[in-house]
Amino acid sequence: MLIKIKTIFLVFVCIISGFATQSFAAEKKDINTDNLRYQKAFNYHFSQFQKNKKDGKAIYNLAVLSYKLKKYSQAKTYFLQLLPFQAYHLVAKYNLGLVANKSGDTNEALSWFRKINAHTHPLNESDKVSLNIKKLAKIQIQKLQAGKAGSLTTLTQATDIEGYVFAYYGNEDKYIDSAGAVTEGDDFLNLYGLLTFNLDEVIMPGVHWRLNYYAKDYQTRTEYDYHILGTDVGKSFKQGSWRHYIRLGFDKSTYGGENYQSISKLDMKFLYKLPHKQEVSTRLRFDEITSDNALYDAYEGQRQRIDLRYDWKFDQEKLRVDLGYDNSDLADSISTITSNVLHSYSPLRQKLQLSWFHKFNGNWKTRLRYEWRDSRYADYSTVDNIIRDETRVASSIRLKYHLKKSWWLVSEFKYTDNESNISRYRYSRNRIRIGVSGSF
Repeated sequence: MLIKIKTIFLVFVCIISGFATQSFAAEKKDINTDNLRYQKAFNYHFSQFQKNKKDGKAIYNLAVLSYKLKKYSQAKTYFLQLLPFQAYHLVAKYNLGLVANKSGDTNEALSWFRKINAHTHPLNESDKVSLNIKKLAKIQIQKLQAGKAGSLTTLTQATDIEGYVFAYYGNEDKYIDSAGAVTEGDDFLNLYGLLTFNLDEVIMPGVHWRLNYYAKDYQTRTEYDYHILGTDVGKSFKQGSWRHYIRLGFDKSTYGGENYQSISKLDMKFLYKLPHKQEVSTRLRFDEITSDNALYDAYEGQRQRIDLRYDWKFDQEKLRVDLGYDNSDLADSISTITSNVLHSYSPLRQKLQLSWFHKFNGNWKTRLRYEWRDSRYADYSTVDNIIRDETRVASSIRLKYHLKKSWWLVSEFKYTDNESNISRYRYSRNRIRIGVSGSF
C-alpha cells in the first residue's frame, strides 16, 4: 500500500512501503482560497492532535500546514516537537532549516543543515530517504554559503498521482502429474501497473482512488493468458497506534483471450503498531463473482477471506508470518439431469506463509518464503467419487538490486508441489522470472 503525506519536501516511510515528495511552495492562482483550505485542514489535524498529543503524523501535518500558511514561528514549534520521533528526526531537521531560512536567519538554517550532514546514527526507516535528506542538506549548505539564501528550494512538487509497476520475463517448466500427462514449459511476460489518485484536498484526508492492470501472457500456451483491469475507491484512517482502511472495488478479467469474470469487492484492513518495530494486522475481503462467459459459470458465487499478519522489523531484517482462511461458495459444475455435483469448485482453504527479508546494503535485498496451503472442497464429486482434498507447498527466493531512485532489478525462483487425492490435480512446477519494479 502507497500512502502519501503532504510534506515540506517528502513523505517518508509508511506500511507498505512507499515514498513520495511534495514541495511547500507551489504556485497557486487563488491564494485566499488556498489559505482557507489549509486552515480547514489545520483545524482537522489539530483535532486529531488533541486526541493524541504523541501522534507524530498529526504533529507533522500541523507543521506542514503552518508553513503553508506562512506561520513560520508556529511551524518551528511543531517541527521541534518531532525531533524525538526517530522516523521524523532527519526530515524535521531539514524542514527546520527551511523555516529558519524563510524567517531570515541564515546562520540557524546552516546550523540545522550541518546537523544533518554530521548525523552519524544508523539510518532509520529508509536508507534511501535518509541519504536523500543528507544530499539535499549538502546542496542547501552550498547555496547558503554562496549567499543564495533566497533561492533555497525544496524538491519539485509532486502531483497527487502515485504509481507502482513491475515487468517480468519468465519461464515455467514441465507440468507433470501422476497420470503421466506432460505439458512442455513455456516463456511468459508478467506485467502489473497501479495508479493511486490521492483525493486528500478534493474530498477529505485519506481518500484515494486506484486503477490497476495485471497481465500474464504465455508465448505458446495462449489459452492460459490472464488479464485483469480493476479499480477501487477507499479511505485510510489513523488514530494513535492504529492504521486501517476500507475499499470498494470492481475487477473485469479475461482468460485465454475470452471474457472471464466480473468481481465486486469489499476490502478492509486493521493494523496495530506494537513496541520494538512490531505490527499485527487483520485483513477482511469479500468478493461477489459473476461469470462473463457461459464456459465459466461454475466459478460464479461468493468468496470470503480473512488474513492475519505479524511483522517484526530488525535493523537489517524483517520477519513476516501470515495466516489465512478462505471460504468460497461457488456454483460448481452441476449435472442438468441428476442435479449432482460433477466437479466441486468451492474450497475451504487454510494457509501459512513465512517470509524473511534481509537487506545486505543499500543496493541488495533478498526475500526467502515458504508457503503451505490446505484445500478441502465442499461437495462430493460424482465424477471422481470423492471429496477433493489437496495440499500445496511452495518455496521461493527473490533477489533485488537497486538501480536508481525507486527502481529495482528483480530475480525470483519458485518451486511448487501440489498433492491431491485426485490424480489430475497433482503437479510440481519450477518458475523463474527476472524483471524490474519501481514506484513514482
